[in-house]
This record gives sequence, C-alpha cells and structure tokens, in this order.
Amino acid sequence: MTLNRYKQYSAGDKFVSASDMNRRGTDLVDLMSGTFDSTTPFDQFGSHRVTYGGPTRSAATAPSPWAATVSGTTLTLLPGTINSVVPSNIFAEFTITGSGIEFVVVTLSITSDSPNSALISIESTPPIPSLTTEGSVPAEAKDVVAIVNDGVVYQIRNTNIYAQSYEVFRNPVAAPVYGELNYVPWYRWEILES
Repeated sequence: MTLNRYKQYSAGDKFVSASDMNRRGTDLVDLMSGTFDSTTPFDQFGSHRVTYGGPTRSAATAPSPWAATVSGTTLTLLPGTINSVVPSNIFAEFTITGSGIEFVVVTLSITSDSPNSALISIESTPPIPSLTTEGSVPAEAKDVVAIVNDGVVYQIRNTNIYAQSYEVFRNPVAAPVYGELNYVPWYRWEILES
C-alpha cells in the first residue's frame, strides 16, 4: 500500500508497501514490524515515518584516522595509513611550538616503484608538491594531514591516504632503439583519500 498524502491515518495502523520495500530495503525489518506514527511529518518520499517498538538505533561515530589532538606543546595522532603503510612513528608524541602555523606531514618513501616506509613530521612550511621525475616515480610522496595554528588543530585528512603515481607527460626520443619506448615518461604522485 502506498501512503496517500491526503488520507487520514490513525496511530497504530500497520502497513508495509511494495514501494516502501523498494525504497527502503535496508529498513525492511522496521517496516514489517512497524506502526504508523501520525505525529511525524512526511519524508522526502511523501510517506510518514514508520516506527517500531524496539530499541532505537544510533550511528556510532568511529574516530578518524590522522585525528590530531594537542595538549600544551604535545601533538598526538590516531593511527592512519598511506598506501596501507603505517608510519613507523605513528604512536610518537610530537613537539610543537604552539605559536604560528605548523604542518603535520606524512612522508611515504618509495623503493623500486613500491611503497617502503612512512614517517610523520612537524614542519614549519608546507611540503613541496610532488616532484616530477624522468623515467620512474619520485622517491617520496608527502601530504599534509593536519595544520596547527597557535595550538589549534585544523584536520585536513580524515581517511586513510593513497598515493597514486601517474604519467605527467612524455618526451619523444629522437632516435629510439628497437624494442624500447620511443618516448621518455615523466611521473609524479597524486594523493587521494581511500
């Protein structure tokens, strides 16, 4: 049954409709055991809210990766990853000056074109964007996860990070050797949230 916006329903009416099941498949249990609540307004589908007598559900808020907290001149971070690598000093307490702007930077080191290790540092200047290198990916990727301004934290990242290499441009080779590329690729890193 589809609820009619203009029909008067009485509290306690039980219902479940095919359109409600299609729209709210995840709430089917609620709909099957639900009762009509005449005190709530129409939702975005033109239906009243369905309630049931069980306990109310609430979404638990999980802490975010890289969440920074400051106590005095000490900064701590919740664990986060970059390319599934946990920084070796993730559980360290970092000393900040507490005045001016400071950057919480995570650096991913790359060996043989694959992630090797990660390290967190506090820097007074923002990191230089990824360098563009000839023939292979740059040896490191940096990203700012938080900024601290006069002891106040401004969170930049709240999910794990993924650094992806990509080809920026190609330089043609004047006299290519048979079996080799007729161009030289140049690469850089792009930081994404996973």
